[in-house]
Formats: sequence, C-alpha cells, structure tokens
Amino acid sequence: MNARTAVLCVSLVLASATEAICQPAPSGAPTIREERVSDMPGGYPSIFPSPDCCRAALLASTGNANKCRVSVDGKTDAEYDRVVYGTVKFSPDSRRLGYIAVKGNRQTAVVDGKELGEGDEIRELAFSPDSRHVAFVCRTGAKKTVVLDGQAGPDYDNIPMAVPVFSPDSSRMAYVAKIEKTEIDGKPVPPHMRNMPGNYRHVVVVNGKAGPEYDSCSDPQFSPDSRRLAYHVYTWKGDKWAVSVDDRVGPQYNSILSLAFSPDSKRVAYTAINGARQLAVVDDQPGPEYSSVWNLRFSADSRHVAYVATKGDRDAVVLDGKEDPEFGKVDLAARLDGRTTGLLFSPDSGKLAYLAARSNRKVAVVNGQAGPEYDDVKALVISPDSRHFAYHAVKGGKGLVVVDGKPGDEFDEISFDSIVFSPDSTRLAYIGTTARKPAAVVDGKAGPAYDGYIGRARVVFSADSRHYAYPAKQAYKSFVVMDGQAGTQYDGLLEGSPWLTPDGRLVYFVFKNYKYVAVVDGKEGPECEKIVGLGVSTALGPPQPKMHADGTVEYLAVKDGALVRMKHIPAGAGN
Repeated sequence: MNARTAVLCVSLVLASATEAICQPAPSGAPTIREERVSDMPGGYPSIFPSPDCCRAALLASTGNANKCRVSVDGKTDAEYDRVVYGTVKFSPDSRRLGYIAVKGNRQTAVVDGKELGEGDEIRELAFSPDSRHVAFVCRTGAKKTVVLDGQAGPDYDNIPMAVPVFSPDSSRMAYVAKIEKTEIDGKPVPPHMRNMPGNYRHVVVVNGKAGPEYDSCSDPQFSPDSRRLAYHVYTWKGDKWAVSVDDRVGPQYNSILSLAFSPDSKRVAYTAINGARQLAVVDDQPGPEYSSVWNLRFSADSRHVAYVATKGDRDAVVLDGKEDPEFGKVDLAARLDGRTTGLLFSPDSGKLAYLAARSNRKVAVVNGQAGPEYDDVKALVISPDSRHFAYHAVKGGKGLVVVDGKPGDEFDEISFDSIVFSPDSTRLAYIGTTARKPAAVVDGKAGPAYDGYIGRARVVFSADSRHYAYPAKQAYKSFVVMDGQAGTQYDGLLEGSPWLTPDGRLVYFVFKNYKYVAVVDGKEGPECEKIVGLGVSTALGPPQPKMHADGTVEYLAVKDGALVRMKHIPAGAGN
C-alpha cells in the first residue's frame, strides 16, 4: 500500500444500525432531527460527499492486512487491497455510488456494492445524467472494451483516454475506439510499423454500434435533444480535419475548434483554422477569415450566432455574419455567475452585450451601442427578464456600478462579481467599499459599513425577491445581515453562508466553541466537529445544503465521532 492510500485508509468501525434522535421544539419552532449513519471511532476515514451533500461514502482500512473498504449509510462493501485514488463518485442524483478497486493484480468496477466488471485495468467510470446507467473502460490483455451496466461491448485495440459520453436524455452513449490494421495490400503489417500513421483506423461507437472508419476522430458530442451526434474527423493524407454531423462529413480544414450545437439542436457551429487564418463555420457555411476567432456562441432561441474576430491588432464582434463596430480589444474577463464569458446574450436573445476597449478607455456595448467611457469596465450582468444590464466601472480610481447606462454612487472599490439582480429583476445589489469598510448596496441605498465580508461577498435574494441576506464581519466577529438587520455574532461563518430557502427562511453555518453549528430560521442546531461537503469552493460557488419542498433543511455532519444526518424540520412539515 502506498503512502497516499495509507492516508486515505484510516481505521473505521461501522455501526450496524441507524439511530434517530429528535430534539423537542417549542410550538411553531423547527424540530431538529439527528439520524446516526455510522460510527467513526479511532480516527476519521476519507469522506466523499454526494452532490446533494446528504450522503457520504467512507473509505477506510479494515485492519486486515491493510485491506480497504467503502461504506455508505452504514452498509459496508467488500474488502479490497485498495481503492484507486480519485475514483469514488456518486451519481448525479446522489442515490448511487461507484468506484474502482484493486484486488491482487486485477481491478474491478464496484457500483452500488456490486462488481460490474473486472480486468487488468479499469478507468473512466461515468454515470448517465439520469443516474440509471453507468459505464467504464476495461482493459484485458491487449484489448479494451466499454462496459455499460455490467454488459461488455465489442473489443477494440484501444479506447483513447476519454470518459464515455452520454446523451442528455441518457438513452445513448458514445466513445472513440481504435482499430489496428493487420494487413496492408494483403501482407502482414510488421510489428514496428503498427503504430505509424495510416496503419490504424478510428470509429465512434454509439450504443455498441461502430460508425464509419476514419484515420482519426475525437470529441463526440450529442445535441441537446439527444438525437444528433457530431465529432471531429481526421484525414492523414493532407493532414486535414473536418466535422461529422449525423455521419455527414463537412469541409476540411487544418484544425477544428469549439464545436457546438444550438439550444434547439437544429444548428451546428464551430471555429476552423485554415492555414494561418481562422473562421467560423455555421450550418456548413464558412464565414470570413480573420487572424483569430473565439468565444463562438448561440443565443438561447438558437436564431443568432456571435463570436469575436481579431483583425490584426483590433477586435470586432460578429453577429449573424455582420460585424459590430470595431474596438481595440474585447474583454474576455466579463463574468456571469462566476463563469468567464466574453459575449453575453440576454435570456430572451434580444440583446448581445460585451465589454470592449477604445485606446486606453473601456466601454460596455449593448446591441452595438457603446456606453460611456471609463478607465475600466468589468463584471457585466443582464437581468433575468432581459430588460436591464449592469456592470462595474472604474473612474478616476473610484468604483461604481452602472445600471442601464446610468452611473451609481462612487466607492473606493466594488467587490468583483458581487453585482446581482433579484429573481424578479426589480432589485439590484452589490458590495461597495469606502475607507476599507464594505457595505451592501441594495436598491441603490448603501447599508451599514462593516469591517469585512466572508467568502464571495455577495448578496443573496429570496425566490420571491422580497428578502435579501449577506455575510459580514465586525471586530473579529462574523454574522449574517437579513433585510438590513444584523444577526447574532459568532467566531466565523462557513464559506457559502448564507442561503435563503424557497420560502424565504434564512440558513447559515457558524463556528462556535471550536465547533460547527447550523442556524436555520434563527434556531441553532447541535455543535458538530465537521459539516460534510459544504464550505468548499467550486467554479459555481460553494455547494448548499439540501432544501426540501416542505421547508426541511438537510445536511451531513460529524458529531461525537459519528456521521450524522441532520434535518431541520419546520413546524407542520411531515418530513
């Protein structure tokens, strides 16, 4: 057992039964239910949370000749020599668990406690979007196959390193396979020539059926409606690439980039390289050639296509084949919900917005119309109803937020990525700092200034847009501000806090007495050693606790050396 496995595999004794503990609650207050999942005496195992943060897989040593085993909800799988690092994963719906285990000199895929296939090597285990199917690549000897739901597909000489791709509706699965030639012109291929270009072919296999053979192919991609399939194909003679859509191959180019279907699945667009030039190809029609083409995207209604084109040292945005006014540069650092995007279509597809530069000045451009010039502009956001837009501008060293072209109050700094519209698009919030004291600005009015903020420093609105909350810090204490009113102070807040339930109740996690505590609707839960799965940053922000339709808030915690499922149940709920 290597050092990494030894770290993962610490001692674990599992509870054989589940124990439920309910804390009594006064009339009208939420009830807190503790459901013991498993004991963890002797130290903590490695914990892998599910996507909804309500289940967790525990990986630990059994104490039997350095054997390992995985458990979920108190149920323990078989012993193995080790579990391959990084392969423990839940299905998207959090109900299933899979991993790759090692026993002797063989590997096996274990899903829901059952072995679905064994070989010399197992890799690329993947669940379908609906969680009903699971696939992985299995190598036995010199041959590889893809196993779907325990059924092995055809053998191939190689299956390149790529996870099998499921269609959005989970009814189809595709992968690339390699077929080596054994003969050329009726003569056996010498062993030293087998891996040379031209001596092997590639196919895309869909639901076990191989498509046409090519010198090479890659990146299979299903359309949003799951009915169509596109991928890159390569021709060795001439060193050219093309795009195959529904087994129909388009024109050849030196390279293919950024292949995409439209949201309605009827259109296909990609960026191609032709010599030293680049172009956008939309519905098989090549556009003008430029120095570079990037950020190609469809509008939500699929009617429009936009991209950024570079001509020499200048950029221009091309919308439906027509160039917007040229600017010095188009800013790729514009952001929406934490995801980088250089071009931004409004949800109703009626607006195209982006940030650009004129000499040393920056502007926001909406539907081809440039707004006021500033020293800098960033963080462009469009409201959910598509009627409003806002961005962060810098003027004379001061930060301000511009809404529908109108500048707001100036601050020393605007927290990046803090601009947010309410769900009904009638309200706007952001964080502005003056004299190193940040304040939340809601509906154009700055609230109290505090010493600092926690985590992403962003205001969150309730689903009905009536309420808002944000984290704050004052004199080394942390708290949550709800509708302008500061709450109880604590030693700290867990990153991601606070959240608002669909019915507007406040949820957050705090540090108290060196323990973690959940606060739901103003009531503190039990003190815990760890909150499982929460407080971890991701590209889309920290995960949140599960919020049921009846108002119950659910999460996993480590308490008194045990893994416990916590439920804060509002009065009158039957969960």
